[in-house]
Amino acid sequence: MGLKPAGPAEWFVPDPAFEFDIGEKRRRLTEDPRRVLLSESGADHAARQAAVAVAGTESLLEAGLSVQADLVVLGRQRDSWRFMAGMVCFPTAWEPTEKLGLSVMAIHEPVPGYADEIGSAVDRYLDRLGPDRVQWRRNWSLTTSDQLWLRPGRSEAPIGDTGSDVWFRSERQTFRRVGEGIIVFGIHVHLWPLAVAIGPTDAAGLANEIRTMPSAFKQYKELLATQEGAILEWLDERSTTD
Repeated sequence: MGLKPAGPAEWFVPDPAFEFDIGEKRRRLTEDPRRVLLSESGADHAARQAAVAVAGTESLLEAGLSVQADLVVLGRQRDSWRFMAGMVCFPTAWEPTEKLGLSVMAIHEPVPGYADEIGSAVDRYLDRLGPDRVQWRRNWSLTTSDQLWLRPGRSEAPIGDTGSDVWFRSERQTFRRVGEGIIVFGIHVHLWPLAVAIGPTDAAGLANEIRTMPSAFKQYKELLATQEGAILEWLDERSTTD
């Protein structure tokens, strides 16, 4: 999973895009609140615990508007961790309303190899996560969209200038247990043009990661397969830039 420890003050880290991101959250709440603010029946206690931990309020809505990250409340029910509640404005090509109530294993069913390779290990990790212990990781994807809400099934735009038309999308994901059988999963989306995100020292590593990535995983990450050549060419040139 590539998780690293963080102190409580590093749970949610605001950046210069804070005001813009909160404005986009408010816009999504106005346009489509039922797809953004979610709760299962019986999840009120877990949602309140999460909100208090995040922002000192019992309102998950207020908590979600206090940080840039999306908030997913996981609860231990029966034999699995489940998505019980949340405020999710900027999902990366997934539909939160379709995932509500599902186990972590079921949520990740589309991820190649998840169930066979790491699914059980993730559940054990969540079981062992200590009280108020913050852990974080990053993932990444490439897209031609500069939108925080990345709709599933979208069509990618043609690439003109790779460095400015391709966006490096990264999620800073955090995990923190906030009560008995309750974990807050935070997802803070960052977006940069490829030329801003990837310098000469990073380009060769990213190119190698793309080249060696299994095709099934490329498809899952929606890695601009039809334009992969242009991206790799740009990265190869970037890696030789002084």
